Formats: sequence, C-alpha cells, structure tokens
Amino acid sequence: MTITICHSAADLESAGELQRYLLENFGGDVCRRVLGGSVREAVDFALSGDRVIVLLSPDAVPQVEDGWEEILLHRRVFYVLVRECRFPALIQRKRACFIDGRSDRL
Repeated sequence: MTITICHSAADLESAGELQRYLLENFGGDVCRRVLGGSVREAVDFALSGDRVIVLLSPDAVPQVEDGWEEILLHRRVFYVLVRECRFPALIQRKRACFIDGRSDRL
C-alpha cells in the first residue's frame, strides 16, 4: 500500500511523526509531499497511490480554498487537523475520514 502525506512546509515535523508511525505500525510505502501550489494539485498527484492524508493547518488551508468540493469526494483522502484553522465543515462531517490530531497524539 502506498500512502502520501500532503502537508505545508511549516508542518514538516508533524508529517515526519505521522510517517514514522505509519511505517512502524503498518509498513508499506509512506511518502510526504510538501504543498507547493494547492492541495488539489498535491492530492491529484498523490492519488496515483492508494491513500492520501492531508494535514490541515493555517499554512495549508489557504492553498485549498478553490477545489475543495472535488477532493472531498475521494474516499481515499483522509484529513488530520494538526493546528487550529478554518476548513470546510464537510470534512468534519465525514468523520470516518477526519481526525482531530491536536488532541489525538500518536
């Protein structure tokens, strides 16, 4: 299984922690992709693999204001809130795909 963690440059430490946890506990191929343009672009690239985890933070969310609707429909995309920020409420309503990582530590 291939998992890609999409994150902002400011969330490098959180992404590394999650990557180590996934590798130690689930194996497979876990890589990271720093958001350079938009989450939509990163998710499109990452969906060539099996699963995508998007880390939500103030540094990542402004990059995704357009195109949320399309990426919210993918069942292979999971969201982890790592720092308080505004994001579409639909993400949190899809509880199976949303984790509040501010309180749920690995």
